[in-house]
Order: sequence, then C-alpha cells, then structure tokens
Amino acid sequence: MRTKTDIDILLDSYLPRVNSRVNDAMRYSLLGGGKRIRFNMVCNLADHFNAYDSNTEAMAVAVEMIHTYSLIHDDLPCMDDDDYRRGKPSCHRAFDFPTAVLAGDGLLNQAMRVLVSQPMSDSYANAVKYILDCSGAQGMVLGQEYDLEGTRDFESVTLLKTCRMFCASTVSVAIYLNLDTTTRQLLEQYAINYGYAFQLYDDVVDNRANESIVKAQINAYIDNAKDCLSQLGIHKGYYYDLFNLLDGTNHTNSTISGT
Repeated sequence: MRTKTDIDILLDSYLPRVNSRVNDAMRYSLLGGGKRIRFNMVCNLADHFNAYDSNTEAMAVAVEMIHTYSLIHDDLPCMDDDDYRRGKPSCHRAFDFPTAVLAGDGLLNQAMRVLVSQPMSDSYANAVKYILDCSGAQGMVLGQEYDLEGTRDFESVTLLKTCRMFCASTVSVAIYLNLDTTTRQLLEQYAINYGYAFQLYDDVVDNRANESIVKAQINAYIDNAKDCLSQLGIHKGYYYDLFNLLDGTNHTNSTISGT
C-alpha cells in the first residue's frame, strides 16, 4: 500500500532541481495535497495485473503532473477564478499570475519528459499517445473550452474535462499491457461512469448542484462503474474504496474537490 508520504516523495523525485520561483510554484502545487486518485488508479491497475514497473510508474507520475497543471490553470482569474485549492491559496494567489501560468506549463512539459524517458516499446508508445490524447486538445483541454463557453450540457463537458483523465489513468495501462479490446472497453466505461459520478458529487460539494436532485444520478453512474469492475474480475480493493469518496451523506466533510 502506497502512503501519501511515499507518493509525495516519489513525485518530488521527478521534479527538476532548479532554484527558481517557477520551480517552487510547481512543487507547491504538485505536493500541495489531494487524494492522488489518478496516480493510484494507474498503480493499482498495474498491481492487479502484476505488471507494475518503471513505465507504469512514469505513467502514474505523468498523469498526476498533467492533472495538477490543469488545476493551476483552471484556478486562474481568466478561467474559473478560484482563490483556494485543497485548503490552501491557489498557485496564482500564493505566487502570482505569470508564475502560475509558467508553473502549469512547466508541469505539463515535465510530464512529457517523464513519459519519454522510459524505454519506448510499441505498446508503451501507444499508451503515451493515449494519455496525451485524453489530456490534450481533443480531450481535457477541449472540455475546458466547452466549460468556459457555458453552452454545452453536463455530459458533453464532463466527458472531456473530467472523464478523459480517468480514462488516461486506466485504459492507458491496458494499452501498455496489450490487454484485449473487451478489457479496454470495460475500463473506459468504468472511467467514464466514475467520472460522471465524481463530477456530480464535486458539484454538490461546491454547492453547484442539489444533492437530493442528483443523488439518484450519482448512484446510477456508480452502479454502472461497479458492473464494469465486476466483469473485469475486480471485486474489492482500491477501485471500490474510491466509491466511498462519493458518499453523499458525508459530503460536508469531504476533501474530494480539486483532487
């Protein structure tokens, strides 16, 4: 079992050793809390298939860096304009606007460096491409654009902005391990349904949605995600622990937002 301290030490080891304000901001944001859901999705799925190695470690580190860069930029005044992240001043408040922009850029580029520093087999190269597709201009970035437009429906925005990074944290492992198409599809459907439930719950926490209205939707998405896991032969462990984060009866004490 990887502790939060172990994960933070590992993440820190992949950051550049440069004496600069931007590097300080990168470290502040990357090591500034959070549940490491996407990191642990990669690692626990690799563990499930007895395939954890330096490549899956790099994938886990990279998705966490990509996720963190997206949070830094999402908090900026020109985006969602949030002053706090994970109970602390957001990066642009702790430092300044230009430094936050550069810190996000730095984390995204560092994620790429981490990924390409590993032996590049065909399957690993395809997994890397998949992660970049999920996080880039046809995935998470496009979802952020849709969100800013404010004219798209919940599922259209969430599929790209939230679900695709959960896909990056699961399906990429299946691609790297050359698992069959059915397994990949089940993992994708798990990630999408979990992502929808996650985002609805996050909206409840942030008072953007009424719990009594969306609870049935959350439960339906969770049931779909559990069904996918069952078909994959995953009946316990971390992936089931994740559903505990979406317990609507306990949302006032949750720190899921911004993880």
